[in-house]
Amino acid sequence: MAFAVALAALLSSVHMPPSTGSATHPVPGVRSITPALPETPLAPSLAMDASHPSWINVTDPAPATSPPWGGTAAYDPSDGETVYFGGCWDAGCYYFSNTTWVFAHGKWTNETNPSDAPPARTDGSMDYDANAHAILLFGGYGYNGLLGDTWIFHAGEWTNVSSYGPSPRYYASLAFDPQSQENGSVLFGGFTTTGYYANDTWVWRSGSGWVELSPSSAPPEMCCGAMAYDAADGYLVLFGGYSSLGKDLGQTWEFTAGDWSPLSPSGPPAARYDATMVYSPADSGTFLFGGDEGGVIANDTWIFSGDAWTDQSPASAPPAEAFDTALDGTGTTPLAVGAEVKGTGSATWAYEVAPTVLLEANESSPEAGESVLFSADVEGGTSPYGVTFDFGDGSSAFVYGTGPEVSVAHAFTHNGTFEVRVNLTDAVGVSAVSTVLPFVVAHGPAVSAASSVPSGDVGSPIGFRSDVVSPGATPYSYSWSFGDGGSASTANASHTYSTSGVFTVRLNLTDAAHARASASTSVTVVPDPSVSVAASGKNLSVGASVTLWANVTGGTAPFSYAWRFADGGSSTLPEANHSYASAGTYEVQVWVNDSDGLDTHGTVTLSVSSPSGTSPPGTSPPGTSPPGPSAPAGSTPWWFWTPIAAIAAALVVGSVLLIRGRRRGS
Repeated sequence: MAFAVALAALLSSVHMPPSTGSATHPVPGVRSITPALPETPLAPSLAMDASHPSWINVTDPAPATSPPWGGTAAYDPSDGETVYFGGCWDAGCYYFSNTTWVFAHGKWTNETNPSDAPPARTDGSMDYDANAHAILLFGGYGYNGLLGDTWIFHAGEWTNVSSYGPSPRYYASLAFDPQSQENGSVLFGGFTTTGYYANDTWVWRSGSGWVELSPSSAPPEMCCGAMAYDAADGYLVLFGGYSSLGKDLGQTWEFTAGDWSPLSPSGPPAARYDATMVYSPADSGTFLFGGDEGGVIANDTWIFSGDAWTDQSPASAPPAEAFDTALDGTGTTPLAVGAEVKGTGSATWAYEVAPTVLLEANESSPEAGESVLFSADVEGGTSPYGVTFDFGDGSSAFVYGTGPEVSVAHAFTHNGTFEVRVNLTDAVGVSAVSTVLPFVVAHGPAVSAASSVPSGDVGSPIGFRSDVVSPGATPYSYSWSFGDGGSASTANASHTYSTSGVFTVRLNLTDAAHARASASTSVTVVPDPSVSVAASGKNLSVGASVTLWANVTGGTAPFSYAWRFADGGSSTLPEANHSYASAGTYEVQVWVNDSDGLDTHGTVTLSVSSPSGTSPPGTSPPGTSPPGPSAPAGSTPWWFWTPIAAIAAALVVGSVLLIRGRRRGS
């Protein structure tokens, strides 16, 4: 106990976590130092230097959207998220947390399940164990003092896997070592209940639990060292810590093949403890941030690579406070999570090249209705990106993509001038906004379509006409679809249907700017015309009137009619009336032409008889000879009428031939 009191005197940053509600145990750390800070976390913003990585504040300003301060973070590649557990709810760290938080897509989410959560604690040791495919948690300081339990977290569930292992402790260093000699999560050092710093080395192997190692050499007894596996150099790196001699350490150690070896790298950071370390794939090195340099809190950033330390000197950095680091959910960007405003939650910072976005379009002067491809060209940041396109016409689109180009198509429905812009948020919550891209949208083309006739006959060509009623960019291309599988690509077209029916004809017009317009019309196609003849009577007397009807089916109205009554009479009415002056048998014929020039022909035979007791004109009573040619007094001689009759007969025959010549195609 005297040692603990002496140690407390050596440490300027001491707080007293209670075991039963009051502070009884001194705890080394940085928790009591609170520099002047803004009252609220900064909103995500762009770094000052766009070409060099820098720290960017990605803290969500909404209340209760960040974990408490003083917890432990680790990246879980199997679930693609950053896990944060434990911490402190108050400024003095007297009230511990057992909440579990997950960081993904730039947001923290509280995923605590009270039924399986480990006991509340701070300053535990946590990393990702690749053999278990889960987060591994060991030890820490809780309400009942030091903890020595072991837990794994996978797929949202905690499981207690405690067994024989290291003595209870906190501020131990833990990192997974994939080398065959270790092949597990290596634990080193820490602060114990007896007041000394353990220098024992353990490895957790998921199949057999904790195994104590016996290295031939080791760093001095210490706690609070920063440790991570350097994938580029192939060994564990340990830096700094607080030794049993009561001083900060500035040593760099390598752990490989079961042994610790001191390194003498160039340009090491100043001696410190309670710094935090994570391997950064983007930098191919081990990333170190912050720590306590003898009571002065640091916020510098270093990279260890190739046995050398390099000061990164970013343009901006988190405040000098206690942070823990881990990779973000994509496994590419270091995050720092810790106490920016104690007692109100933690702050989250990302170390990256700030994203920039440039908006481009494949059309500079589109027309209304034309599809335009907008592309957000992204540089920097952490992929994937959430991109919101605001088109300035009251509509927007959200696209989630990996970049470097994220695209979406949009068609403006009306003409005008629109300001298009892009808002982008990367995977860690850093935002970028494009410059405004003004777009002048012109009228698109409009077209109408019409047929030359509302209806037509099967087999007869029908004409179709297009009219551009609102101009676009010339020249135009046309595409007709006639509804029966036929098509054409001229401005005006003609089509012949082989079947009857009602057909919808569509026209698509595309202008030189690829804007489209469409129109449609319909046409009725009917069968060829046919006619049947009906008569009011087929046996009639000389002088009696008969009514004849031409009943037309098919064809395209209006129709024209030509009747021939076989006695030299004719008519052009659909309903004809006629009487015969002589008895006999007469074949009445009618020709019908429709408006498309197609014709049809029908006949009916009529029998005309003389009145009772008389002979038909031109006949003689029985037993007499027919009279010779004669003429009434004062009339034209018969020899005049004979040639006239021949001429009349020729005219009738010629007329019939003319009408018949108007058959199909005439």
